[in-house]
Amino acid sequence: FNLFEFDKKVYRPEVYIPDSIYQDDMIQIISNQKVSYQSAFIDKDVCKKNRSVSDFCKAEYKPPHTEITVKKNNPVQYVIHVKQSGGTSPFLLVFQNSYHKDWKLSLNQNSSLSEEKHFLVNKYANAWIIAEDDRKGKTDYILTLNLEKQRYFQYGLLVTGLSLFIFLGLVIKTIVGRKN
Repeated sequence: FNLFEFDKKVYRPEVYIPDSIYQDDMIQIISNQKVSYQSAFIDKDVCKKNRSVSDFCKAEYKPPHTEITVKKNNPVQYVIHVKQSGGTSPFLLVFQNSYHKDWKLSLNQNSSLSEEKHFLVNKYANAWIIAEDDRKGKTDYILTLNLEKQRYFQYGLLVTGLSLFIFLGLVIKTIVGRKN
């Protein structure tokens, strides 16, 4: 039973490939023209960030014919299955989560894409340029998105849990030893 349901076309998915890219002030563009919900906005300053982003900004963007499936394993890990039909030009993958430099995108669980290819879009989100050399000519591949710093927290949690377990074991052993 749905009391009210929004049209799903008006929401951007958590991970998407934009159908158009604008390289100007987002607010000004939105107020002056109709844009698609699948658009991405790159600030002019971001386009000057490094060579990879600069070259991408200068080129004409042609979104690939791509189907993506996203599986959220947990809040800091996503698995993205990409099926691409044709097109060899670089494309943008946008992750609708607050930008953080420690989000890492890797292909088939190998090394992460270059830091140069990760940048801010839509004034808050993460984006990566995925080029032909990154996907090594593949048209069907798996991308893994992880928040790197979270790994340290998980290691700390494991060490803390083990320490607590050992401590409780020693306390119980001491109490049982005193009773004997």
